[in-house]
Amino acid sequence: MLKTERQDTIVALVNEAGSATVTDISKRLGVSPMTIRRDLDELSSIGALVRIHGGAQRADDGSIAMLVKELTNTEKESVRSDEKAQVAKAAAMLISNGDNIFVGAGTTGQALARAVSDMKLRAITNSLTVFNILKEARNIEPVLIGGDYRPTTGAFVGPMAELVGKSIGIDKAFVGVNGIYDGAVSTSNSAEGSIQRLILDRSSKRYIIADSSKVGRRDFFDFYHLSKIDALITDAGLETEQRIALEGFVKVLS
Repeated sequence: MLKTERQDTIVALVNEAGSATVTDISKRLGVSPMTIRRDLDELSSIGALVRIHGGAQRADDGSIAMLVKELTNTEKESVRSDEKAQVAKAAAMLISNGDNIFVGAGTTGQALARAVSDMKLRAITNSLTVFNILKEARNIEPVLIGGDYRPTTGAFVGPMAELVGKSIGIDKAFVGVNGIYDGAVSTSNSAEGSIQRLILDRSSKRYIIADSSKVGRRDFFDFYHLSKIDALITDAGLETEQRIALEGFVKVLS
């Protein structure tokens, strides 16, 4: 991995988690702690993150926190896993036996797939990882939307995926995001955003599932607006000021 790629990954990891230790980053990237310390010092000097004892935390100066690099599902799996489980539990409470639901790609969607494993549902997804979780559930009828495969997120996108998406009826859609800023929700890839937008438009009930670290951040492609969503489902870590601002657009559940 080149130095620039490594540093982009470090910033993305710190932004995703809010903070990270030298030891944690070193283990994730397979790089010596000394190298990580030098990287953190350099990144801190340009304001990409804030250096703290033993690691770094996300730079939060009131500006938009832009993601530097799209993380893979594998890189995201252990980040804020407790918060994602909280989101999944709250989302599962909105689902009834017999529903046709859509579960979007991403690790929060994966958490939701596990949370509904005991229910009787038809569960549609464009995520291979989510599908593999759903197919193990006895009473769930999983439906995988195919298309062009993106290895980074394990999602199927593109014209074939959208053609199928236009043909199905969905009771409730649960879609994850990388950022929520000024009412807009965003993701790293325009093709993923396009299929997510289509699915939300096709659904009777529309939900965004996102842990609280996504609030105040923006990624590459804005694909929907909170004013068109039935509820934003997040975790208990949302700050009061953030909740008040969000409730100007949408109901917030946690």
